[in-house]
Amino acid sequence: MKDLRIEGTKYTPEIIFDCTNKHFSISGNSRPENADAFFKEVFNWFEINGEEVMKLDAVGLIIDLEYFNSSSSKQILNILYKLEYLNPNNTVIKWYYDDEDERILDTGKGIQK
Repeated sequence: MKDLRIEGTKYTPEIIFDCTNKHFSISGNSRPENADAFFKEVFNWFEINGEEVMKLDAVGLIIDLEYFNSSSSKQILNILYKLEYLNPNNTVIKWYYDDEDERILDTGKGIQK
């Protein structure tokens, strides 16, 4: 299984899916002009590596975003759904947020339900 690494920019998040260490992360800012196009590489990675993700005994996903727009929110939710589908009993998600940004906290709580 090949790792996925997408370097972050001012408008797009850094995405690291490190399969060897079972550590996945999405961090930085996520406000791409076209979120569907930006996240397409992530979903292509799942298509290629989904069966291997199913075999992992544990997956940890860290989401540490300073800001994300609504179209990114939809894509992040789809990533969470995909991980839950592929590895339902062994996925741990850590959602980081700035104490002063209640919007990110509220989104995380909404997703948790």
